[in-house]
Amino acid sequence: MGKLKILMLSYFDTRVGPKVFLKAPENFKDEKLERITQFLDLDTEAFFIHEFDKIKSINYKFEIPSKRARGNVESLMVSIILIEEELQTDFLREILEQFIKDFKEIKAVAKVFNALDPKQLVTTEKYLKVQKFFIHFYEFLPKQTNFTKKRKASVFIFGLDFAGKTTIINRLKENVFTDPKPTTNINIVRLLFENLSITAYDAGGQKQYRKIWKSYLKNQDALVFTLDIADPKRYEEARQELHRIANLPELRGLPLLILFNKVDLKKPNVDSLMKEMKLNQIKNHRINHFYTSALTNEGINEAFNWLATEILNSLVFS
Repeated sequence: MGKLKILMLSYFDTRVGPKVFLKAPENFKDEKLERITQFLDLDTEAFFIHEFDKIKSINYKFEIPSKRARGNVESLMVSIILIEEELQTDFLREILEQFIKDFKEIKAVAKVFNALDPKQLVTTEKYLKVQKFFIHFYEFLPKQTNFTKKRKASVFIFGLDFAGKTTIINRLKENVFTDPKPTTNINIVRLLFENLSITAYDAGGQKQYRKIWKSYLKNQDALVFTLDIADPKRYEEARQELHRIANLPELRGLPLLILFNKVDLKKPNVDSLMKEMKLNQIKNHRINHFYTSALTNEGINEAFNWLATEILNSLVFS
């Protein structure tokens, strides 16, 4: 059995006890996974980890109000199951916490558990809405790739949506141009640069996801900000997000790489871009900027070589 990541939502069925409610991938079957649901009815901490064989489950129990459930609450548990994958406890806990927060925001979500006939349940509009949310969340769980053991660093890559962050990462990872879907939450990829293994946290730039950026900023070694220079109408919005992150006290001293991206679409005006982004007002960071294009690969390797050198210098002399 190769590497695999599974998302599972369990609930307490008053007729039969703990039971799997949703699972992705849906067609994956392993009787060992069914045992995980039993923890829903045991006296454990809300957040806990269970390991058996090569399977690790990261679990978070929670409740939602429900007039028809025992004790007027519906008991639920969301689990991420890893098979032959690395366990990043703090990071995975944050992902489960985000799942629970978003799940509870689904209007009248408790009604999805009220159907007495399970066959009727899967046809209800509320069930289909929850199922869509669940699958969507699973599809955008971080995808990780293996890397050779070398010096390690974490880099947070941010910017507005459609700035080209994910395309640049794909270019670095595979040296090919792709046209990816917009990043919905946080994608994680691992890159090998020089003698440095970089874990890149590629942050979704849509407004609804910017509020959780801060959760991923712990223990970062560098920052990368990407600007779509072909979209001047959003310069002000981009500048605000750049300065919001760059001015966080806990990120003081980190190298900051600025990518003025999509030079294939617009010829950059150096003075204008520097002024628009107010780079001279950003203090306490070692800053450098490069003009890049994921389409032509212009400037990308040079930019990340500079970043890798800065990080390696920090690791050697810190």
